[in-house]
Amino acid sequence: MATERRVRMSGWRTWLETAHENSPWFVRRPVGTVVRTFQFYGADDCAIYAAAIAYYAIFSIVPLALLTVSIFGAFISREEIVDFVFDQFALQSSHRGIAATESEISDAEKQQGEGHQ
Repeated sequence: MATERRVRMSGWRTWLETAHENSPWFVRRPVGTVVRTFQFYGADDCAIYAAAIAYYAIFSIVPLALLTVSIFGAFISREEIVDFVFDQFALQSSHRGIAATESEISDAEKQQGEGHQ
């Protein structure tokens, strides 16, 4: 399978080299930069690093949101926070959603109150 991939890639590379040689200089330079970028991206296994960054970014959003809500809870009323959350995000404005959001905010307020004592 790896051999087949090399054969396919070598055909691609031959076509690319031919196109590179036949193109004018003002096209050659940017195209060469883009081609080298993708070659280096593949050679350095950047897809793995990109997946790791995305994984950590997604799992850091929830704690960051809770921290932000708890900080703003000290200065802004609960109703204003709940209204802001539902205005910003396309959430269903159901009774369960509102109750869950209010529950998270009250938990954050309790934790903040315990931290000040």
